Amino acid sequence: MPFGGASQGGASGCESGAPRSLTRVIDQAPWLRVQGIAADNHGRVYVSAESTTPLEQAVYLVTGGRVDTYLTSAEAADAAGLAGFNVRLYDIDIGPDGAPYLIVDRTRIIRIPTPHHADLWPTASFTRGQYLGVWALDSAAIVKSNGSFITVTATVSNDLYLLNQWGTGCFHEDLAILPSGTFLYMPGCLTSPLIRGSALGVGFEVLFNVEPFVSSPLNAHAFRCIARDPVGGFYAMVEGATDGGPHLYHVAEDATALGGTEEVETSPSLVAAANDENGNFDYCSIAVDNDGTVFIEDFAELWKVTCQ
Repeated sequence: MPFGGASQGGASGCESGAPRSLTRVIDQAPWLRVQGIAADNHGRVYVSAESTTPLEQAVYLVTGGRVDTYLTSAEAADAAGLAGFNVRLYDIDIGPDGAPYLIVDRTRIIRIPTPHHADLWPTASFTRGQYLGVWALDSAAIVKSNGSFITVTATVSNDLYLLNQWGTGCFHEDLAILPSGTFLYMPGCLTSPLIRGSALGVGFEVLFNVEPFVSSPLNAHAFRCIARDPVGGFYAMVEGATDGGPHLYHVAEDATALGGTEEVETSPSLVAAANDENGNFDYCSIAVDNDGTVFIEDFAELWKVTCQ
């Protein structure tokens, strides 16, 4: 099945094989139960999550080492036309216009151009929206809680694929989509594969399976989180089949078992950082900004991988 885009020799912002630095940006952040993160063109990170005190949801903005509340759940409800209701916030993504977009109440998408201000993004009706990818100014892809992959515009909702054969509701489920419409979907259940497909309706396929079932260039025992690379391709965090530790890969849009993937080496290594923190980046979310900085959220910590 053909997918558009040329193979990327290296990841965004860095030459192929160039050394990267791994640093922690935030420790003990004021959030938990993250629904998704996104990074804009200016290196700002948006986190849709449940707060620690009080126990409610919000979108947080991370600028450097500072964390601010960007949008409260009440402000999101008001923008979605649900003022007074106790709404839930779900996945967040950056659109082609550089603004963050957010699923509210599983039934609406709002656009958040400035702090504490959002507007309803008009779409055809949908339900059970869970994971979001805004791939065009007038179109978004959504994976619903039942594993259905749909695209929505202002007037049309298209049910394209049912991706529930690997299970639904798994903790590591994730979606990333490119402007071409090529997407990666991670069902996130134990032993589930990494799926590649097209929002243009031409189909989907298993891109990589986990070890030891089928050998793949990602050498993954499990897939943990994925993100779009603004320059091209994707990033994928995996649990290594050999050492059980975290490993970050760049995956070209047209990657195959024979090429188009590259492991991102960092200093210190992700494995060393995980061991020092008594963790393993098991419950990560990742996002990438335009200069190639990869942000990794895990257990109320935010890390970044940058070119040296």
